[in-house]
Amino acid sequence: MMDSVFVALAPILVVSLGGLLLMLTEVLAKRRTDTSGPSSDLALGSFIALMAGAVVALALWFVGPDKLGGAKLAAPYLVVDRFTLFFDFVLCLGGGLTCLLAGGYLPEHKLDRGEFYPLIIFSTVGAMILAAAGDLLSLFIGLETMSLGVYAMVG
Repeated sequence: MMDSVFVALAPILVVSLGGLLLMLTEVLAKRRTDTSGPSSDLALGSFIALMAGAVVALALWFVGPDKLGGAKLAAPYLVVDRFTLFFDFVLCLGGGLTCLLAGGYLPEHKLDRGEFYPLIIFSTVGAMILAAAGDLLSLFIGLETMSLGVYAMVG
């Protein structure tokens, strides 16, 4: 019974776990020299995490969330339907492409920081929660999760 909730929320959970692993990778990695920034490794890791979320969302789209029963168990806070899974796929695809493009842009302009990629991932998680919101509280939590990362990236 509880397993179907985890399966229904798997795109959000996969991307969140990827963001946590990316933060741990940045903290536990060896110190880099000035010439080699964190962009190449972290951009690839964040791309893999976001594409894993996109693949899980696409797989759930084809299976159908109504067959899982997770939509009923997660309601009224998070609604998992084809609308949510479509936007999860689009958001993960957009976040992954952003990470790939930033991997070349940031070092060129000397803006290479390790926290950029987890912020992209957690902003994407907030947008995914926003797309799945079933009530005002989860809408607010998704909006705040998304906007905190955006505020930190802007300045």
